[in-house]
Amino acid sequence: MGRRERWRRRGRHAGERRRPGGSDLPARARSAAPYDASKKRARGRRGLLLAPCGERGVLQRTGWPWRHDSQRTLRCPVVGQTGDGARMMGALKRGMESAFLGLASLIPAQLMAHLLFLLRNRPNLTDRWGYHIRAVHYYEPIPDFRRITPAQLARQRVSPAIDFRITGQRTLLRRLGESFGAEIVELAGKPEPSGFDFANPYCSGLDAAAYYALIRDLGPAVVLEIGSGYSTQIASKALERNVEAGKPGKLLCVEPYPEPRLTASSARFELVTTKVQDLPLEFFDRLGANDILMIDSSHVATVGSDVCFELLEILPRLKPGVWVHVHDIFFPTDYPAEWVLERRQAFNEQYVLEAFLAFNSRFSVQLANAWMWRHEHETASLLFDGADTVAPPASFWMRREA
Repeated sequence: MGRRERWRRRGRHAGERRRPGGSDLPARARSAAPYDASKKRARGRRGLLLAPCGERGVLQRTGWPWRHDSQRTLRCPVVGQTGDGARMMGALKRGMESAFLGLASLIPAQLMAHLLFLLRNRPNLTDRWGYHIRAVHYYEPIPDFRRITPAQLARQRVSPAIDFRITGQRTLLRRLGESFGAEIVELAGKPEPSGFDFANPYCSGLDAAAYYALIRDLGPAVVLEIGSGYSTQIASKALERNVEAGKPGKLLCVEPYPEPRLTASSARFELVTTKVQDLPLEFFDRLGANDILMIDSSHVATVGSDVCFELLEILPRLKPGVWVHVHDIFFPTDYPAEWVLERRQAFNEQYVLEAFLAFNSRFSVQLANAWMWRHEHETASLLFDGADTVAPPASFWMRREA
């Protein structure tokens, strides 16, 4: 048998062992065992997996795709490279990207616009890449960032259709500060895991302090989070203190994309890795008076989005007495200029919430942290002094009334 024939046969048999696209996979993945029906779950397929989280088992769904989230950072180490090698590869990558962008800037604007126009009319092609090409147009949901100014975003807009109950907010902050301010100072002074980092960039400062204090004050039987992370850690610590006081409560987290800061934390909770809009509405009927629903999801209202499901379907069916926390709400101003003008984020949850509250007597404003931090700073400082705040307060609290 000649060398050519041996190569041909070897390639044929190797091809029989290789999965489709196997040449692009690591060797171990190409040679892995096929699906075993007795195990009830194929490799890489979405299924249910019992995995540890904190000190209890939780139900997790495997195979979720990665998503882009401007608030999250994905770090991908260079495989096989450490130390100087990894730094050299990183510098090489940045140099290539800079060169590519430099070449792109030389393309005439009219030619580039025509190229993007062609791509826009081939959505099946760009969908494969994970991007949508849309023109800057007043019919599009993405605003024309070129025409937005910092002054426009900083302008205060106070709706006469919403009672913000400023006096009631002052009273609540004073009471929470008197009752639980010492506990918050104690938490801030301890290193993790016994303490809490109030200077984290996600749930920090006044937002974290108010969340902790309200859980301690209300003594909820259920705290249900839609979107989890640092908020889960501070909620877990408050619930632990409630257990010591004889008021046990359960912490449920709906988070389809759990990150290590959640799963690797010492917080005690039950994790549901299903998208909130895929859950039955009856799931939220467990919330009763003094329970808490915390919403920190995509911040975008669009077709089939979590925000539409939360504000249009979940909130109207909540029982009287349920407290609702919506994160990243900046009443009475717009979203921060850095988010809009630098990051090009087109969040719109705040506008839908404002419309929801207008002339709505079924929900009462309890605490607007951004407002109180800006205009009632002395009162807000009774709960948290703000010395280590790394992000502007943006928690908004309301309660379902009878």
